[in-house]
Amino acid sequence: MDFSRVNVSTTSVGANQPVNDSQQLQALIRGSIPLSDFMQFEITDLSATAIQTSAALHNNINNHGTAFAGSLYSLAMLTAWAMLTHCLRQHAIDAELVAANAEIKYHKPVTGPVECRVSLDSSMIDSFIGQLRRKGRARMPVEVNIGDRAASMQAQMVATVNKP
Repeated sequence: MDFSRVNVSTTSVGANQPVNDSQQLQALIRGSIPLSDFMQFEITDLSATAIQTSAALHNNINNHGTAFAGSLYSLAMLTAWAMLTHCLRQHAIDAELVAANAEIKYHKPVTGPVECRVSLDSSMIDSFIGQLRRKGRARMPVEVNIGDRAASMQAQMVATVNKP
């Protein structure tokens, strides 16, 4: 299986269904991506430019008693997708959002709560939204930090405006 292209969502990001807070966004993700529900994916903090998520260690554990690498990858991808979904909805843009590619680097084991963070520069968001409005398609690099520098993911997210 080729993991260089990962489609995180099978549903579009509908502008006519605004998600204005973390609980609504979390419900959208947990309701449409079954793995996220099993992982106990939670959005613990959300702003216009940043998100923090977590997942229960006991549902994402490996045989060493640390977080399973596949779970870290999944949580990081969900975090990147959630951040850009939030941005698209804040700007009332109906778009398909997918990951074109992603690379993760593991630095040390995660032994406690599984947490991810994304912080975007507002000028990058403005550029992404502007290009999406002009061209109907835009790319956005997203860096996800996992744990206390335990791992990091570099993802290239792509949004394509849905035709009415």
